[in-house]
Amino acid sequence: DIMVLPVSFGQGFAELEKILESKSYTKIFLLGQAGDRDKICFERVGLNWIETQKPDEDGFIPFQGLIEPQECPAFF
Repeated sequence: DIMVLPVSFGQGFAELEKILESKSYTKIFLLGQAGDRDKICFERVGLNWIETQKPDEDGFIPFQGLIEPQECPAFF
């Protein structure tokens, strides 16, 4: 199955959780876009950080900072 999540800070994770509650998966592969890259790259580190100057699909621009303050600052 292919799922397309909204590009929304308020709705994206909630939609993913709803889908994961209704089905069981052995693997999940999330893709995004890095506008300054000219080839496909795999992320080696996931940062627990949010920072953007551009609004999401809902017109929302989040405050800069940790996504989950109680978690590690990075995931390898």
